[in-house]
Amino acid sequence: MSNQKRFLIVLVIASIAGGGYYFYSKGLKSKTDGQLFEMVASGGGSASMAEAEITLRARGATGADIFRAHLKDTSPACRKAAIGALAIKKDKGSADALIAILKDPKEDMEVKAAACTAFSDIRVTEALPVLMEMLDAKSEAVRIAASGALRSLTRQSYSNKETDKWKIWWQDNSKTFKVTD
Repeated sequence: MSNQKRFLIVLVIASIAGGGYYFYSKGLKSKTDGQLFEMVASGGGSASMAEAEITLRARGATGADIFRAHLKDTSPACRKAAIGALAIKKDKGSADALIAILKDPKEDMEVKAAACTAFSDIRVTEALPVLMEMLDAKSEAVRIAASGALRSLTRQSYSNKETDKWKIWWQDNSKTFKVTD
């Protein structure tokens, strides 16, 4: 690599670091972690989202911890955004919390659908029984998301309308089946 390319790389890294400090010092430091996460989760302007994420990272919040903390947020939109971020990160450490969300009878249906979908990326065998239960959910969005995740995890091709076939497959395979990456 030429010295000119090395210089450009160092310059870009320094600019990013300097920008992060600028955003942090321009007023975001007075916001709580929850407020910053709301900015990230809101889907608003990309500059404010980037500023908020940089500020969270400057505070030492790392990786999935930023998002895992918001799975119990009072805002369904915030919980849904946190689930989406954990799916992108393929955070298997969040599987138990996502399963709890699916089992919660009071949980918002859009949040449950997001949790089902997340298991397509967070590939864990322990999600299969609860995804099977979600095939009987009142919400069609949840049923569709559950069958999509099941198809991804099991490589079976049944639809959300073929709950009997899913249940028979699970009965035959539950003791030996393991999800692969």
